[in-house]
Amino acid sequence: METFDGTFQHDLVSCRNSKLVQTFMGENRSVLKRPGNSPDLNPIENLWRILKNCFAKSCMTTEQMIKSSMQVWLHEDEVKNIYATLLKSISRRVEEVISAAGGHISF
Repeated sequence: METFDGTFQHDLVSCRNSKLVQTFMGENRSVLKRPGNSPDLNPIENLWRILKNCFAKSCMTTEQMIKSSMQVWLHEDEVKNIYATLLKSISRRVEEVISAAGGHISF
């Protein structure tokens, strides 16, 4: 079994809180303390919204959605640049979440 020696960020969404996850988290893991279900601290949520707006109306099936998202994700430099910008904003996001006592912020 592989070891994990980083800090784990758990979004506390109930569908990702299985017994397996609870066991993993209970094995002396370093866990980032944060509000549960906080998309403000997950830049991928912002990017996913942007991606869905790009192609959701043209995709009629799950397979089309997967194919379109992979195409955009892997080949669109604009998307890569947007995600890089979102990642650079994480420290500002954390500061705002702390100031808002875990409430919603401007992102």
